Amino acid sequence: EAVYETARVGVAAMTGPPLLLLQAERGKPAAGSTWIRVSITDQPSNPPTHGPTNGRRIERRGTVYGQCFAPIDTDDGIKAARALAVAFRALFEGKDIAGAGTGTLTFGGCDVRRIGVEGGWIQVNAECPFTYDETI
Repeated sequence: EAVYETARVGVAAMTGPPLLLLQAERGKPAAGSTWIRVSITDQPSNPPTHGPTNGRRIERRGTVYGQCFAPIDTDDGIKAARALAVAFRALFEGKDIAGAGTGTLTFGGCDVRRIGVEGGWIQVNAECPFTYDETI
């Protein structure tokens, strides 16, 4: 929820603003729209520390994806979609976000990747990995 709230607030402040779809929302907006689909995936955890049960720390990992779409006719390449991905990346890169029940989500460096054409849109993704500690 903390990730989605950060995305909601940040995207609402962007120029435009683009339409925001969360992971559970399917479908695509009308042709000619600029939009972002946000999803979160879990990654393998790092090994836990040693110690008694309920006293070991384990680092959990995940990635927030901002799939950024701009109409093909917006520019002569990926400029608009890339600018959207760079703006989305800035919402998370190098930030700590308080998570409900998970402690603090710590984001390091994030990447922007060109994906290509999907339907009438050019897609560029922002990939923002994070970690949080859990006691087991």
